[in-house]
Order: sequence, then structure tokens, then C-alpha cells
Amino acid sequence: MSLERLNIENIRNISNAAIEVDSKINALYGANGSGKTSLLEAVYLLGSGRTFRSNSTDPLISRDVQH
Repeated sequence: MSLERLNIENIRNISNAAIEVDSKINALYGANGSGKTSLLEAVYLLGSGRTFRSNSTDPLISRDVQH
């Protein structure tokens, strides 16, 4: 199964993002702190149910966010 679309809400510094991905190759680029690793962590969380930065998902999820 391949990922076609990814919707991210309140993961680290990403408040809301909708991304369409290609089945062959995708490139992420941007300034430091722009959310590249947070996006990869969201994909990892989706596939494994855990984060690659710590043993807990609590720091991954942004809480008390105003919409």
C-alpha cells in the first residue's frame, strides 16, 4: 500500500497541512525549523504507531492549540 495523501494536524510545529505525494519520489526542502522532520515523524507515526524521537507520543502532539 502506498501513501497518496497526508493530512497532518497538531504534530509538533505543524498546525495543519495537507500533502499529496507521488508514488515514486518526493523531496522535502525548507529552512531549519520549518517542519521537514515533523512531517517524516508524522508518516512514521502513521505506519508504526510510535515516534522515532522518544518512547512516548505525548511530546509529539501539540495540545492547547486554538483553531
